[in-house]
This record gives sequence, C-alpha cells and structure tokens, in this order.
Amino acid sequence: MRVKLDVKVNDNMGKLVRGIPQLADRTARHGAETLLVAARQEVPVDTGKLRDSHAIEGGNGEYSVVADTPYAVYVHWGTRFMAANPWLARAAEHANGRIMTEIRDDLADGIARYETHAL
Repeated sequence: MRVKLDVKVNDNMGKLVRGIPQLADRTARHGAETLLVAARQEVPVDTGKLRDSHAIEGGNGEYSVVADTPYAVYVHWGTRFMAANPWLARAAEHANGRIMTEIRDDLADGIARYETHAL
C-alpha cells in the first residue's frame, strides 16, 4: 500500500512567469531613478547645466543614467589640465546599497503577488 501526496502549483505561477519582464523592467527603472537622484547630488555645480543634463535612458529592463553636455566626459574623467571629478562613480558607490535593497524588495513584492500554494 502506498501513500501519495500531490503537490501542484496553482494558476498564479503562469501569471508570475508572464509578469517577470514587467517586474524586471519596473525594478531596473526604480534603480536608475535612485542613481539619478544620487548623481544630481554628487555632480559638481558651477552653472547647473551639467546637473540639469542628467537623464535616464533605456527600456526593457536596461537603463542608464547619462549626463549630456559637451564637457561632461572631461569633468568626470579629467584632462591633462584638470583633475577628474568622477561624480557618477561616487553616486553609484553611495546609491548601491539602496539600489540593491530596492531590487530585493521590489522582486519580493512582485513574487508575493503571485504566491503559490501546495494543494
């Protein structure tokens, strides 16, 4: 005589699988927004043009924070006449912990919406 216990994933698992791209995109966008705030705090300001040029570009789960002025690269990386001021690197370093926490929380919340149960 045997004993049998069936374990079945409910229909929400299919919803979770279909929702992963949207969840990943939302989570990546949220991380980029956090980095954007940190970059605007770290950027050196003279006229404010460099700070105001920061934006988020991308989509489908891949985003970038960019500073779009003709001189942004020279300020960030420096020249032989000017020391580097890598504000984006500092922003990434300072925001990394927050971004990782947000990613973990966003994914956990997304998965919790499609909780599965053993039957």
